[in-house]
Amino acid sequence: MKHLATYVTSLMLAVPALAASKDDDWAKKLAERSQWWSLQPIKRVDPPTVKDPYWSRSAVDRFILSQLTKEGLSPAPPAKPEILMRRLSFVLTGLPPTPEQLKRWRSDTRISETVDELLASSHFGERFARHWMDVTRYTDTYGYEWDNPAKGSWRYRDYLIRAFNADIGFDQLTREQIAGDLLKSPRINKKDQINESLIGPMFFHFGEHRHGDSLNFNGIHQEMVNNKVDAFSKAFLGMTVACARCHDHKLDAVSQKDYYALASVFMSARWTTRVVDTQGRNAATIAQLKSLRSEIRNELGTLWTKKIKDFGRQIESAFGQNPWCKALGQSTQTNKPPALESIAYPIHKLLIENNETSIPERWTTLKTEWEKEYNTRRAWNKKHFTVLSDFAKPGFPAGWVMEGDGLRHGYVSGGAPLVSLKGTNALERLLPRGYHTHALSSKLSGSLRTPHLSELKQNFYSVALAGGEWAGHLTPVENAFQTERIKFLPRKPKPAWHKFGTFLKNEGWNVRMEFATCDLNPNFPPRTGLALVPRIKLPDKDLGYDKRSWLSLTGIVTHQEAPTPKDDLKQFAALYAGVTLRTRKDAMVRLGDWLSGAITRWANDKATEADVTIINWLLENRLLPTGSNISPKLNELVATYRKTEECIVHAAVVNSMDEREFAPVDYRLNVRGDVNQPGDPTPRDFLQIFAGHNQVAQS
Repeated sequence: MKHLATYVTSLMLAVPALAASKDDDWAKKLAERSQWWSLQPIKRVDPPTVKDPYWSRSAVDRFILSQLTKEGLSPAPPAKPEILMRRLSFVLTGLPPTPEQLKRWRSDTRISETVDELLASSHFGERFARHWMDVTRYTDTYGYEWDNPAKGSWRYRDYLIRAFNADIGFDQLTREQIAGDLLKSPRINKKDQINESLIGPMFFHFGEHRHGDSLNFNGIHQEMVNNKVDAFSKAFLGMTVACARCHDHKLDAVSQKDYYALASVFMSARWTTRVVDTQGRNAATIAQLKSLRSEIRNELGTLWTKKIKDFGRQIESAFGQNPWCKALGQSTQTNKPPALESIAYPIHKLLIENNETSIPERWTTLKTEWEKEYNTRRAWNKKHFTVLSDFAKPGFPAGWVMEGDGLRHGYVSGGAPLVSLKGTNALERLLPRGYHTHALSSKLSGSLRTPHLSELKQNFYSVALAGGEWAGHLTPVENAFQTERIKFLPRKPKPAWHKFGTFLKNEGWNVRMEFATCDLNPNFPPRTGLALVPRIKLPDKDLGYDKRSWLSLTGIVTHQEAPTPKDDLKQFAALYAGVTLRTRKDAMVRLGDWLSGAITRWANDKATEADVTIINWLLENRLLPTGSNISPKLNELVATYRKTEECIVHAAVVNSMDEREFAPVDYRLNVRGDVNQPGDPTPRDFLQIFAGHNQVAQS
């Protein structure tokens, strides 16, 4: 929409007379209407000559006086000082003058000085922002039946106030509100560290919005588009383009095709929540947190390498009453082994399971079983899944779009510690390779948007996903953000495969999916009762401001059939790489070396994903010390980390626009405006009356 914004701000345009065709009624009407004075270019006009030039203080006064004279009228007498002062004050600030201002005005203050004083008042911006907010149909909520909050509306209000008080030109404000997300040099507020231009497109988000989407009730997104076209054309063109939704305009120089060409412009972007912070807003704090996390990792590595020297002996004592007993599933009531994927499985099978076979036989059976499963699962995964990303390197697949510092700074490899922000533990767990918005702080936001589902080619795609505190995924239809297809993720720390179908691609809809923390979910909070996870419900009066939220993404695949990828059991590869075990003592030493090897590699910053899996199992079962008080240095580092993390500022978010990775949309003309009678696609363009004077179709 950048070229549209550039065009609208240029008012001195020549509108050519369009040739009429005898067979084209619309061409005749358009040719006639193109001659209207309102569609003619601005030109310089000499002010009329008047009898009393001294009455006129400006050229505008001469036009007024000339017309008054023609009508046989005389100008009103000059207003009394106190009346003029009140008028000026109310017009410019919306407030009556103060007694001090009236006193000074009655003395020798000139009118220009008074005007300058009122213009310099902070109330000037508040007054004129209200005028413009009436034009933009400003609202704090979206009305309709459930009246959801309009996320960031107050930021838009304050944006206007700042702009008027800073005397920002209307041409700049126009560009920002139509295409503020596309400006190469956005206007940056260094004091507040926000991108002012990116707030502007919230202009499009006001007005009443129905909940749900067009997959439930066809017409919902079309109504939203109509609202955008109507507001844009009235605010910036002084035209009622929305009247042409069902037919050529009855009065204005606008055809039905014009309406849908303009609608295509607005449908070529995603109406979504954006972070308007500058990247430097939390930069210093983030850098400090990264440094502290590195020191905490080093200290834990030193402490843990001391702990692992007697792992073999600890395993042997698993038959007593200690944490290893519980971790290995030892029980007097049952001899059932843990799951095949569990780190406890080989320990149980070798040392705990009660059978008559010898250690060498047990070892051979275990190794054979693992090799078969390992090779079978790897072959099955390779055959059935196309890996879009395993996050071996940072970055997302082509066409996937991310937003927010949580993802920007959330990539980890080799098991970064997730530092505990409360309680007595120094860390929660190690993070697997991938993106975690809470890797440094759960205040940091993040969202990831898929391409059109039709571009994923296969029937399913799966994402290794975890999240909590109202993070989830939503399915926007035809770019519209107001959707109730939201699913919130239960707070489970370990990412698991979540399967999604791409079948909607066959229904002719442009459908995407977004994974987002709650602050970058444009429909959070949703209507009452929909914010639910097991045993938790968002309070009805909670408007969702400044909430902690987190999201983890560790893998993306596509597939033709339903099952999700299998755990290939790679975490056991190091265990079975050695020679055959002969005695129980050999088994305990090998198991201890297997577990301690993972910790040693992690402490030396050489851990694999298999090592991270092993260490997290040890942490989950309290087999490694995690208390921040296990060393004075660790205790101090964790305390400093928590204090620093408190300084992170929640993201400033606004419902804005995003054209990244969006191809131009050819919106279908609705026959007679009926959403159930889609006609031919209409390429995006500007109004025909302005043909040749814009580059909208080429943008």
